[in-house]
Amino acid sequence: MFDNVDTVFFGPMIGELGWSVSRWHAYCRLRRFTQFEDLRSIAMDYDWRYPLYADFIDEYIPLPDWFVNLGLEQDCYEAVPPDAPPGSVTPTNVYMDLLAYCRQLYNPNTTWTVRTPRGYNLFIQFASKQMWKNLEASPQAQQYAHSLLANAAGEVVVVSGRARSRTPNRNVPEFVWDSLVDHLVRHGFTVVITGTKHSSALANKIGRNIINLIPTNGVDGLDVLIAILTRAKMSITSQSGPTLVSLLCETPSYIVGHESKRHSTDENWLDVPAMFREVPNEMYNAVPPEVMFEDILNFNAQLTQSNSAVTASYESCYGLSKATMFDLMGEQGIKFVGVDVERLQREIINNDRPQG
Repeated sequence: MFDNVDTVFFGPMIGELGWSVSRWHAYCRLRRFTQFEDLRSIAMDYDWRYPLYADFIDEYIPLPDWFVNLGLEQDCYEAVPPDAPPGSVTPTNVYMDLLAYCRQLYNPNTTWTVRTPRGYNLFIQFASKQMWKNLEASPQAQQYAHSLLANAAGEVVVVSGRARSRTPNRNVPEFVWDSLVDHLVRHGFTVVITGTKHSSALANKIGRNIINLIPTNGVDGLDVLIAILTRAKMSITSQSGPTLVSLLCETPSYIVGHESKRHSTDENWLDVPAMFREVPNEMYNAVPPEVMFEDILNFNAQLTQSNSAVTASYESCYGLSKATMFDLMGEQGIKFVGVDVERLQREIINNDRPQG
């Protein structure tokens, strides 16, 4: 099958960060190590996404400037015009030009090409297999993160406030993110804001104990984000690509969204402690900052007491000795991951027993 083949080319990946993280890169890793282990490997994705591929690719080639400068919106596996309706695909002429460009980078006669699926395609997630590994930052990014956080005044939390023009109904309102950051700072946290200028509700947020990386995070943005996440107490996001990056950095994650099972269980491949605030009927404007802040304090209490949500109890975190985990989850719409249910139930029973 591979008698005349000496290279494998993965891509080009032109879609969303979340789809590159949650589906594509782990699929490429699996095939690289199980089918193409003896071949030279090349991958193509957006320039700043190279940390996803660093452990299994010999050569990383970023998408060409002429393609990136078209200003297309990333949607699933596609890059579509900003006003394109849901379900659209990359314009045919653009995609064909990109494939022609790729073929100039390798010998088609000796290269095996692995293309991404097209559109909203769940083949990799449900009909194939993937190989997961925690994300690691480069030494340069680690050094930068260390110097950046060396004088942090309090525990570091990383906040990514999604504000995409595509599916804007899934954006938590800007005033909510702004108020939440103020609450966190007043409580003594150091807040690191990440994202991009065009997709963050906090792009211009500055202040005491706020480190805003958005104006400075260029092509190395993901590398630096990984380095900071591995040093943070937790990340705070609405369900999006940064959520998945946080989970793959094994950073405890507070998540707001409408798909709790997907983002806190199914795509929590490394079983990272996570707390999920589910919004009703995709109403992302229905959760006030005070509720999110209270959630975060409770989650932080669990992590502080035991360094893991697995061993924390509701008695110590909530002061509700007679409220079972399931009652609280049902009442407040909270999803915990990795909780030892039997142990928690035993603690509740023991705490409810009369003393003396």
